[in-house]
Amino acid sequence: MVWQRITNKTLFALIPVGYYVLDSTFFITGKNLKYLISIFNSNLISEWIKLSTATLGEGAYGAYRKNSNS
Repeated sequence: MVWQRITNKTLFALIPVGYYVLDSTFFITGKNLKYLISIFNSNLISEWIKLSTATLGEGAYGAYRKNSNS
């Protein structure tokens, strides 16, 4: 499963074995990825990601936002 590190819209996808990803993407390997994708591509998770990540201008967001309590 792969997704972009910085984006205007979260989108998680499966890619075939043997493909490479750019350094601007994250990836997860393992079992039950189709199940995880269905959860991660939900509106609920999309909104949570927007609220819990840094805003990078013009609506883009990505990486993570440091907890202000730290």
